[in-house]
Amino acid sequence: MNKFSIKENIDNSIFKTYNIFSNFMFRFVNKKEKNLIKKNITLKNIHQGKRCFILGTGPSLKNLNPDYLKNEITFGVNYLNRSEISKHIKPDYYCLFDNRFYSEDKEYMKTIINQFPNTKFIVRTKAHDTIKNLGINEENIYYQYMNTYQYKDVIEVDMCKNMTACMNVVLGCIQSAIYMGFKEIYLLGCDFNSFASPKVIHCYDNNDSPDRVMSVGFELKCYSAVAYHHYALKDYSDRYGIKIYNLTPNSLLDAYERCKIEEI
Repeated sequence: MNKFSIKENIDNSIFKTYNIFSNFMFRFVNKKEKNLIKKNITLKNIHQGKRCFILGTGPSLKNLNPDYLKNEITFGVNYLNRSEISKHIKPDYYCLFDNRFYSEDKEYMKTIINQFPNTKFIVRTKAHDTIKNLGINEENIYYQYMNTYQYKDVIEVDMCKNMTACMNVVLGCIQSAIYMGFKEIYLLGCDFNSFASPKVIHCYDNNDSPDRVMSVGFELKCYSAVAYHHYALKDYSDRYGIKIYNLTPNSLLDAYERCKIEEI
């Protein structure tokens, strides 16, 4: 057994122990969080057997013809509202999982929610106090409690339970889509290559991309965790007959079958 395997086994033991503790706390202590996520039962298998498109904010999304997504069910994420495509596509669901939307960018979170009044927003339970303080109507707000670690093929997608935490919002979208019953999930704007650029580039940038602030080493470590979470989701989806396709041109995300949006 090599050193990498030894480290992985130690890490998995730690993650397993943490998950047991986290699930205990959720079941017997975190009553507020349990109450917040009860509403999610209304989303279970709501789109049984249908397909959806998850729009990441990678630069490739600039080249997407929005006509392809007419009459399709879509997920938006993060600052997609700044992009050109948001003028043509109003997402059915919008995921805001990053802590910054509940702290330094909380006013902007309100801006996004107001921009799409008919969209269902999915946020973490820790956003509840911020949403209440901002006076946001919670009718279209759905909360997720995500506080377990992904390791090996361990995945929890039930939105009424303690879900698998995600380091990337697209992962959270996929987990939500599976819970909603989608049988075909298509990824767009998931370039998965920002570590290869000195600039942080998104589909909404106009030659004003900020310089990287995260070290390459740390970002690659994060990318590795995200990649293995995608591999686990691929295994999970295969077990339950769900197909996930990556439609992003030149994407480095290799977990899913690739195809072109023109083909589907």
